[in-house]
Amino acid sequence: MWQLYGALLAYLGRLRWRASEERLRRRFRRVGPNFVFDPVTSSFVTPQSFEAGSDCFMNAYAHVSGEVVLGDRVLIGPSVKLLSGNHLFGIEGHYARFLRASEANPEHLANLRVESDTWLGANVIVLGGVTIGLGSVVAAGSVVTRDVTPFTVVAGVPAKPIRRIFDDFELERHMRRLGYPVPQIKGTVARRRAAGLERLPLYKAPEMERFLYNGTWIETAIDNA
Repeated sequence: MWQLYGALLAYLGRLRWRASEERLRRRFRRVGPNFVFDPVTSSFVTPQSFEAGSDCFMNAYAHVSGEVVLGDRVLIGPSVKLLSGNHLFGIEGHYARFLRASEANPEHLANLRVESDTWLGANVIVLGGVTIGLGSVVAAGSVVTRDVTPFTVVAGVPAKPIRRIFDDFELERHMRRLGYPVPQIKGTVARRRAAGLERLPLYKAPEMERFLYNGTWIETAIDNA
C-alpha cells in the first residue's frame, strides 16, 4: 500500500516537473539546446526577458529577474540570484512600495550578462548592469556589483579579483584549442591586460592522472602532450 502511494507521489512529481518546465520554456525569450534548469524550485520573475545559450546548467533554487542573458556552457550553482531589476526609492513624498519606473519597466531594468564558459558558485548574487566576463569564476557567496574581467576568479562582498586563470600565453593556447576565433582570442587577452591584473597570482589547477570530460576519461599525460 505504502509502495503504491510512494509511486503515485513520484509520478505526480514528475508530471509537475514536466508541466512547469514546458510552461517556462515557452515563455523564455530564447534558450539554446541542452539548457538544464530546475523549473520547480527556481523562480523566473520575467521569463520573457531571459536568454540562455547552448549547454547551460542552472542548479536548484535560482532566482532570476529582469534582462538576463547567459552565453554558452554557463555553469550556475544552487541558490544563485541574478537581479537586473532595481526598485525606485528616495523620491520625496512618495512611498517606495508603490513607485514604478513605468508600466513596461516597473523595476528600472539594467542588462545583466554572463558570458560563455563561466561558473557562478553557490549563493552568488549578481546585480544589474554587470557583465561576467568570458571564462571567469565567481566564488560561492560573493556579491558582484561591477564587471568581472575574463578568465579571472573573483570573491567577496563586493566581489574582487583574487586569481588569474592562465597567464597570457596559456590563455591564448587554451582558447585556440577550444576553437575560439583569433579575433575573439586577441580581444579577450586584451580585455584582461587592460584590467591591470598582472600581479594577481595564477590559479593552480589540481593535479590529476586523469579526469572525466563530457562523459569520456582523459589521461592527463596524453592531454598535455
